[in-house]
Amino acid sequence: RIIEGILPLLEEDNATVLFSTHIFSDVERIADHVAMVDEGEVVLQSPMDELKEKSFQLAFRGEPQDAELSVLRRHQKGSEVHLSVVDLSTEDLERIRAREDFLDARSLPLEDLFVEVIGARKDGRAET
Repeated sequence: RIIEGILPLLEEDNATVLFSTHIFSDVERIADHVAMVDEGEVVLQSPMDELKEKSFQLAFRGEPQDAELSVLRRHQKGSEVHLSVVDLSTEDLERIRAREDFLDARSLPLEDLFVEVIGARKDGRAET
């Protein structure tokens, strides 16, 4: 019911609604801009469309050598290395897909992105 009450407000010109929740499906449904907050600090903010278009988990055979990526976290899975990245352009994704060590790329859902952003902060390695 809360979301149904918010939706008419979003249709008004010049209306801004601040909506705080941990229910990511609700955020994806109604938000056009997202801010992620950790311990009272905004740690990532972006238009929703950009987050969806530019956040990926990339899988490589072995250790990838690419300093240009905005890597949140690195996960070792056997002989594979998985990188959670943000701000990945279409051109960079195409360049990466052409590499011999590339295995897979999947978009990061908002909830997974949140886990990676907060996890990176906890790891002390956040690059955003």
